[in-house]
Amino acid sequence: GIRSAQFFKPIFPGDKIELNAQVLGMYPLKENKNKIAHIKAWASVKGEIRAECRLLMAIVDKEEFEEKF
Repeated sequence: GIRSAQFFKPIFPGDKIELNAQVLGMYPLKENKNKIAHIKAWASVKGEIRAECRLLMAIVDKEEFEEKF
């Protein structure tokens, strides 16, 4: 999921985009060994932040996921 996405300035064709992410926290799910991660991510051009968002990401066991789906 994406929460609170903000766009500060445009990014134009030819700009070199640097993408960064910081894990804010990881929380286990009670029913299995999967986890939920809260992540802050941002995109910058020449050191200037152009966009920022908060992400919610599921971290799952690959083999368990492949068995189910």
